[in-house]
Amino acid sequence: MARRRMSASRDRISARAPVEQKTVKSAGRVLEILEYFDDLQRASTVMEIADALGYPQSSTSALLRSLVSLGYLNYDAMARTYVTSSRVALLGSWVNSQFFAEGTIISMMKELNEKTGDTVVLGVRNGLHIQYIHVIQATSPARLHMTLGTVRPLAASGAGYALLSTMTDNEVTRLIMRINAEAEEGQPLIKVRDVLELARRYSPQGICIQLRHGHARRRDNRHRVAAPERPAAHGPRHRRN
Repeated sequence: MARRRMSASRDRISARAPVEQKTVKSAGRVLEILEYFDDLQRASTVMEIADALGYPQSSTSALLRSLVSLGYLNYDAMARTYVTSSRVALLGSWVNSQFFAEGTIISMMKELNEKTGDTVVLGVRNGLHIQYIHVIQATSPARLHMTLGTVRPLAASGAGYALLSTMTDNEVTRLIMRINAEAEEGQPLIKVRDVLELARRYSPQGICIQLRHGHARRRDNRHRVAAPERPAAHGPRHRRN
């Protein structure tokens, strides 16, 4: 693909590979959006993306919202910008697994898996959920198979509690208020006090070992360790909404 970076004032892709007529338009556009971010290496607005790629703004906005929902983009509601998520970085990692295995996080996950024989998952926040973007399956006889891409409620899962333990009380409170506001009719509301108590229980280690109901001494073959989100190198922290 022939691509070149425009001047700093434009920060856009100037040329793209020709697309065959039989190519599904939406599929091609999704990949071009990901390649756009790979070239740009910073957050971008809907207008910037639509202008750079020559797409209608309405369809661009719809595609971006879909990618956020699927966990491939992060959306900053304050700045109204999008940026690729950690899940994108893990796509195709198996193609060059020897290089990817050198990553600190993945190495830690493999070590934990080898020592315990349990399932180890890497999860990131996706709106009001936590989504598993990398999974190392258990090797023990009584193992559970965790599907890549699985989402769990932030305020009703071990992985979610581990992540909440890294947030401030005000952040957790606002999050629970939003969860209750978007709850379906008939769904019980979550008590902020209960969630804060659980979050404090896991702080400052950010570790949660979920136990089976009625079997307090048995693990369910999943380990969760939360790490605080780090600010992006080229701008403010982005969270999925």
